[in-house]
Amino acid sequence: MVRFPRTLAAIAILLLVRPGRAVAGEPSPDELVGLLAKDDKAYQANQDLVALGRRAVPALIKGLKSADRTIQTRSVTALGEIRDAAAIGPLVELAEKDPPGSFDALVALGNIGGPEAGAVPYRRHGAAFLG
Repeated sequence: MVRFPRTLAAIAILLLVRPGRAVAGEPSPDELVGLLAKDDKAYQANQDLVALGRRAVPALIKGLKSADRTIQTRSVTALGEIRDAAAIGPLVELAEKDPPGSFDALVALGNIGGPEAGAVPYRRHGAAFLG
């Protein structure tokens, strides 16, 4: 009995289907961001986006610019959970330009951490803290 072809097939499947990688029929990161607007789909979409990690960041950054406030807010939350430094710039921009979205953006920046993220709350609210 020859097992070589079966072994090759198993290796090919392992190389092609990795956790967090889209498989035929699964939604893309952009589609998942769109699902953030639907209350009955948002939780699972968020979990899937966070599982994708860095691969979801570009789609979530687009979500920050959405006209739909729900997509925008939920994109901020997912970016804070992923904690990728690539999101710092867009989150800083949101925190400085959008007062309704600034609290969530500041929380996400706090989750990401780093000197650039930490400077935003000081620039925005530092004078109030100093008295």
